[in-house]
Amino acid sequence: MKKIKISLYISTFLITYVVLHVYFAYVVHVYLQATGSKDLFVPLIILFTLFGFLFPVGQMVQSLRIFKTFGAMWFGFIQFALVVFPALHITVLVSSEIFLERQNAVLIAGTVAVIMLMFYLFLGIYQAYSPVTKSYQIKLDYHDQNRKELKIALVTDTHFGPLAGSRSVKKLTDMLMNEQPELILFAGDVVDDDPAFFKQHDLSRYFKELNPSMGMFGVLGNHEYYGGKRDEIVKILEESGIKMLLDDQVTLDNDLIIIGRKDRTDKRRKSVQDLMTGVLNNANLPVLMMDHQPSELSMMTDYPVDVTVSGHTHKGQIWPNQMFTRKIFPLDYGYRQFGNMHSIVSSGFGFWGPPIRIGSRAELVLINVSYSSLAKK
Repeated sequence: MKKIKISLYISTFLITYVVLHVYFAYVVHVYLQATGSKDLFVPLIILFTLFGFLFPVGQMVQSLRIFKTFGAMWFGFIQFALVVFPALHITVLVSSEIFLERQNAVLIAGTVAVIMLMFYLFLGIYQAYSPVTKSYQIKLDYHDQNRKELKIALVTDTHFGPLAGSRSVKKLTDMLMNEQPELILFAGDVVDDDPAFFKQHDLSRYFKELNPSMGMFGVLGNHEYYGGKRDEIVKILEESGIKMLLDDQVTLDNDLIIIGRKDRTDKRRKSVQDLMTGVLNNANLPVLMMDHQPSELSMMTDYPVDVTVSGHTHKGQIWPNQMFTRKIFPLDYGYRQFGNMHSIVSSGFGFWGPPIRIGSRAELVLINVSYSSLAKK
């Protein structure tokens, strides 16, 4: 029975997906006919449907990885068409009934769509490939005789791969060296599914140039599980100088406890309660927890966690996805204090799928921590 339900879900999704591409082909076909072009409806259906399946084919077949790259870019068009095409379609229907001839309405709407697509691509690509620095100030009630301040860099969702390669890594490491943080945290999805590209282009050499005084630590994200090469990715990142914390903890200079969670994709990951075992005995040490997906922030307030850092959401990456991420996560972007716990969720340094960001921005997060003279409550 379960297999039948899964098959039904898959079949429904595939049929809906193909129907969407038929609709996209129809809208483009109508516009081209209004410009005087011959009937290209069937060729457009075939072409658009093929484009729609490039990504999964490239994901499954190693020798066709280039399909995944083009398929990811096609996803950007799908997102645009889902929002813009129905709106313009309705506009044409209404305006052609009231004050315009249908052909003129189609020509105007189609031209507007082309202009909007150009603007969408220009702005989206710029915001995806031009990361900014986002800073937060946090004050912790923790008595420490030696350290009064701590500068932390948070890097999430770089998704290094064919669309975010050597230039993206170099840009990240240049920004980090310019900021000189004492501690660098990588909160998941550093590698986009498969480590082959990372290895082939020796991207680890850039990370080896970094030498923060308190080290570099990371956790895995969901995408590092999807390709089935989790252990290989862990090895590559460790060789790059990033200490991976997989349901582990580390105490730094008797100043800070860092706990790194496995991604929730791993059903065997430890609970927050299990991870906090032993931490309760260090009541005067602040606790920072890295969890790629900010899904369990509310329950962490039951434990002495001072700071949580996450990524995953991309802040929706492309509007209007932000409306959904706000509903799904307790905090989908930015800073929020849950009781005494400071939580930060980054939109990510890179992107997933199309190299496009609308309504979000690629970013490197800096967390400036100051310690008060009070003991931790």
